[in-house]
Amino acid sequence: KEQFPHAADGLYTLHLGRAPNAPFQIYCHDMGNTPKEYLPLVNTGGSFNYSMIAEGGWWPGSNVYSHFQMLRIDPNTLIVNLGDLTYATSI
Repeated sequence: KEQFPHAADGLYTLHLGRAPNAPFQIYCHDMGNTPKEYLPLVNTGGSFNYSMIAEGGWWPGSNVYSHFQMLRIDPNTLIVNLGDLTYATSI
């Protein structure tokens, strides 16, 4: 966003300071306002990239499954934001 102020949402290749020779793809979302970075996941659906809250957890009486297509990540620290469900579907 700093280098290309009018850039659109989409996939971008990042070269981080810790590993400049190991670039990776990041999906940049909301580039027109406050951009957020998401790590696209290769295997999605079924038994891949999901979380489960067991019966008796937040919603007693049923299990809740959240399937993720992308995870929000801080590109500087590589920490995943567990509270961002923008690219998750829960059932």
